[in-house]
Amino acid sequence: MSATLIKITTLLFTAMALTGCLSKSKVVDLPDAENQLFTSGGRYFVSGADSVFEITKSDNTYTKEPFGPKCNYAGLAQYKNYLLANCMEVKLLNAKKQIFFAELIEGQLPEFQLLADLSELSIPNGLAVKSTNANGAELLIGNSNYFGAGSISRLVIEETENGLSAILLEKDYMAANHNVNGANGLRMLGDTLYFTDFDPSTLRSRVGKVAFDSQGQPEEVTILRDKVAIFDDLWPMCGGVLVADYLGGRLIFINQNDDVFKSDSLQFPGASSVVLAQGNDFEGPALLVTEKGILLETGTPLGNQLSVVPLSADLLDHVGCEL
Repeated sequence: MSATLIKITTLLFTAMALTGCLSKSKVVDLPDAENQLFTSGGRYFVSGADSVFEITKSDNTYTKEPFGPKCNYAGLAQYKNYLLANCMEVKLLNAKKQIFFAELIEGQLPEFQLLADLSELSIPNGLAVKSTNANGAELLIGNSNYFGAGSISRLVIEETENGLSAILLEKDYMAANHNVNGANGLRMLGDTLYFTDFDPSTLRSRVGKVAFDSQGQPEEVTILRDKVAIFDDLWPMCGGVLVADYLGGRLIFINQNDDVFKSDSLQFPGASSVVLAQGNDFEGPALLVTEKGILLETGTPLGNQLSVVPLSADLLDHVGCEL
C-alpha cells in the first residue's frame, strides 16, 4: 500500500471515528443563531435574527437579553472596551448593511451606535480585529457572496471623544488575487487569520489561514480543507481549527497533523459557529454551538438554538487536542 493510500485510509477512518461521540444540550432558544463572542471581561454575546443577545446564568438557568436596532446580525468582535457587530436588513431591495459599536458598561446592556455604512459589501459576515494601535484598529469583515465575487474587507477605525469613528473601508482588501473568493467566518489568533471561504463557481467551501508580516501585509494563503460544502464560522484550537459545517449540520475538527474528525451529520442543524466555552457558567471544557437551522426561518425547533457540548478527556485525547 502506497504512503498516499495509507494517508487517505487513515483520514477516512479518523473522519468517521468521531461520529456518535458528541452529546449536546440546549442552552437557550435563539432565533437564526449566528455568531458568538466572549469579551475580555467575561460577558457572553450571541448574534441572531433582529438582535444581539447577552447570555447570562442565574440559579442554573440561562437567560437571553436582546438589544440593538432590528437587523439580522452576523459578526461580533471586541476592540478595547467596545463591542462591535455588523448586520444586514432582511429586505429584497435597498437592504441596509451596517456595523455598530457600543461601549461595554458593567451592569448595562450595550447601546449600539452606527460606526459605518457597509452598503459596498455583498453580505457583511464574519468580523475580526486584525491589529490595534494607540488610537485605532484595523477590522476585517468577511464579504460573503454566494452568486459572485466576494472578499475580505478592511475597515480602519479610530477612537474619538465620542467613541469610535470609521476612517477607511477597503472592500477588496483580500480578494481573488490573494486566493480569497468570498469569506464567511473570520478568527484571528496572534498574527494569523483563520477563515472560511465559498466559491459559487464550484460550490466548494474552504478553510484557510494566512499570516501577516511585520508590515501588516498578508502572506501566502494556506488551504487546510476544500470540499463541496458551506462552511460557516470557525475556532482555532489545539494547533488546529474547529469548523461549523452549515450544510452538513456538523462540526469538523482539523488537528495540527491535518487529520480530520467529524461529528454526526445534521446533529447541529445549520451549524453556524462554534467557540470554546469560557468563564464559570459552563461546567468543564465544553463547546458552544449556534444552530441557525433553515436560513431566515425562526419559528421551528429545527435549529434556532444555542447548544453546549461537553468535551471529555477521552474525546480530546482521541482527536489529538490538549487544552
